[in-house]
Formats: sequence, C-alpha cells, structure tokens
Amino acid sequence: ISKVVGVLDVESGAWVGRLLALPRELCRFTMSSDGRLLATGSATEVRLWQVGSAQPLFGPVALAASPEDLHFSDDAQWLACLSKDKIWVMNTRTGAREREFRAEAAKIALVDNSGRLIIETPESSSPPKVIRFRTGQDCGSPYGQTEFDLQRHAALSELLFSFRNIGPEWPKIVRVLDPATGRARTEPFIHD
Repeated sequence: ISKVVGVLDVESGAWVGRLLALPRELCRFTMSSDGRLLATGSATEVRLWQVGSAQPLFGPVALAASPEDLHFSDDAQWLACLSKDKIWVMNTRTGAREREFRAEAAKIALVDNSGRLIIETPESSSPPKVIRFRTGQDCGSPYGQTEFDLQRHAALSELLFSFRNIGPEWPKIVRVLDPATGRARTEPFIHD
C-alpha cells in the first residue's frame, strides 16, 4: 500500500510529470482511456487529477467506505464511483456530482454520455443492469439493447461471459453468452 502514484509514458518509459504524494494510502485508481485524467481513491476520499499535474482538479470527494470501483466514460467526461452499496457519478469538466443512489453492484462496466451506466451484480447468476445515473432508475439488462454493442465495445466484451466459482476446491465454470438475450450460447466449460 502506498501514498505515491505516478504515470509512465508507455513509449518512452519516462514519468509523466512528478509523482503524486497523496495525503492517504491509495486503495484504488484508474486512468481515462485518453490518458488525460487520473482518479485516485483512499479509504475516505476520491480525488481527480490531470495527468502530469500535482494539483487535484477539484476538492476531494468524501467517502463513507473505500471505493470498490472507479470508472471513466470513454470520453472521460464522467467518473463513476462504487463505494459499498452506493454509486455516484461526477462530471469531470465541472466537478459537479449527480445524486448518489443505492445499487447492489460488484463492478461498473460502462458509463456513457446519455446518463446511463452498466453494473455487474455481485451474484454471478444475475444479469448485469443498466441504470440511469441521474435518477438511479433500473433500466433492465443490457442484453438485446441495440445501443450497447457488447461484441464490439471492449469494456463490455466481458459481459459475454458468465463465470461461476463454486469454491476454492472446485474449478471455475464459464459460459459464453448471447449478446441479444444474455442466455448461454455454449455448454459450460471449466476454466482455471
């Protein structure tokens, strides 16, 4: 566990800006896909940084529990945070947050610009859910919704697989799912 985070340029291997010395131990971080923004999470707060800068873009967002997931939208306009059983989304240009809502989620798979996100549920047998992040409204499964191209969108491709772990002494079971229905396309197979 560290209080320092830095970003390396993958081509040159050089640090981009100075290393960031954080006030609390880092427990979660993510970088936007365009490489411009970095979000860091400690047990008590989330901070948003422009890569290469030593100053956060906005004040810290206080948390009641450690963040379990941080996820940027593809264009980096939105940052979503899952903490315990709550989710909130921040506009990365203004620092304004949408209202926080309750959701049983294990992971945030997607945040889009139409005000929706996709969450993976803690139960491996339950399908992922589409939620309107401004209201917390459950919009059902992403399977069969044409605006979510599960086969072509890299962040969503993992939703085409169903994993089931029935214990440490048993191997994991995997199924390939149909993107239109979410039903299994293949017989289950063992994956270690």
